[in-house]
Amino acid sequence: MTKTGNAPGQDAREREAKALGVLKSDAQQKDKMDACKELTRIGSGSSVPVLAPLLADEKYSHMARYALEMIPDPSADAALREALGKVKGKLLAGVIGSIGVRKDAKAVDALAKLLKDPDPVTAEAAARALGKIGNPAAAKAVGDALTGVPEASRLNFCEGLLRCAEALPKGEAQAIYDRLRGLKDAPKQVRTAGMRGAVLARGDAGVPALLDGFANDDVAIVQGAARAAMELPGAAATKAMAAGLGKLPPDRQVLLAQALGRRGDAAAVPALSAAAKAGDKAARVAAVRALGEIRDASAASTLEGLSNDSDGEVAQAAKAALGVLKR
Repeated sequence: MTKTGNAPGQDAREREAKALGVLKSDAQQKDKMDACKELTRIGSGSSVPVLAPLLADEKYSHMARYALEMIPDPSADAALREALGKVKGKLLAGVIGSIGVRKDAKAVDALAKLLKDPDPVTAEAAARALGKIGNPAAAKAVGDALTGVPEASRLNFCEGLLRCAEALPKGEAQAIYDRLRGLKDAPKQVRTAGMRGAVLARGDAGVPALLDGFANDDVAIVQGAARAAMELPGAAATKAMAAGLGKLPPDRQVLLAQALGRRGDAAAVPALSAAAKAGDKAARVAAVRALGEIRDASAASTLEGLSNDSDGEVAQAAKAALGVLKR
């Protein structure tokens, strides 16, 4: 006699039906919450009509949203979009957040309208959700709204725009990063991220912007340039950065030398060797230490010569770097 067993998915469908039965009943709140939790694992399109009405219920909205976020069916997106016009306050902000989690591109127009909502919690949630969706339409919506945003909400809008830039092709992202690094009234972390993104999106062609960033008076821009200097890949980028080392003010030479050392790329050795031999003492010491970090044998002769330098601090740094090199 052939043993048939359960058909594939039959157990999950039975569990789903049981959970939905609980939600439709007058069961205790804990039981209904547990049923929603179960639906996060096995819910299908069949669960959506039961979960959707719960989005307006303060007791169950959170768990219903969590379940809908996990259901791989377009009807879940439709239910969340429909709820935008039915809930208010924190429930609305929650629904908006779930739409962002699902990256529902069909919700962009509705979310764009909410960017101007008088409730800042709603407007900020919309900006963050659009950032998660991250398509060109979402980026345009947040970018267009940024100009008139109250100062208290500016960070959330900028973060939404940064998320869009991260999701867009590099060519489209450049304009966003350039705009954000140039916003004098933007939060420091936004300008920092804008500078970093502007460089990385351009690849090797971003080195001139990076060097300009090191020379900038804005500390946030300098910090963004320093981060990008350690992340921009390739020997060509290293050479281009190193070539600009001597053109920077001494304090910025220190920062760039440190970044070059952390890159560990021997392509920087010639420029760092030159910087170590003359100029501002702090910049020389930074260059010597960077040579030690890179640990390339080609720096040995420079470091040996500098170990007898008339400046004791430079000589001491050279001896320490030589010790690292010989390990």
